[in-house]
Amino acid sequence: IERLLAEDKKIIGAIYHIGFGEERFPLIQGIEKINLVDGTFNTYARNLTWHELNKFLDGTVKPCYHSGIGCLLIHKSIFNRFKFRIDNQQRIGVHADSWFAADLWNAGEINWIHTGIFCEHKNIGWDLIKATRNRA
Repeated sequence: IERLLAEDKKIIGAIYHIGFGEERFPLIQGIEKINLVDGTFNTYARNLTWHELNKFLDGTVKPCYHSGIGCLLIHKSIFNRFKFRIDNQQRIGVHADSWFAADLWNAGEINWIHTGIFCEHKNIGWDLIKATRNRA
């Protein structure tokens, strides 16, 4: 956290992985805006070659389109301007953090990612989430 705070950015995150096994990849999207209407995520790091990914992960702070909110520091001035929301159609793969990233992008705010900090992400499957909700 101290390393992220030292960068003095309104929005800055660290890298974490999502997915399981061979499908696991860093949750980073590039500068190109994704199309949230049809849910295409062609700029995810999982679509990069290992060479391209290693070149990107050089330990510096870079702007990105979306890095997820699993490890994201957000200044309170951003919270005053942007609200988390969801799509009532519940498009698969488009979560509240995706809409937040789109809102930031459209307002010209930069989402920074520190490519030298990696965090653990406790991945769980959607089946486990649904089962937990059904018990309540």
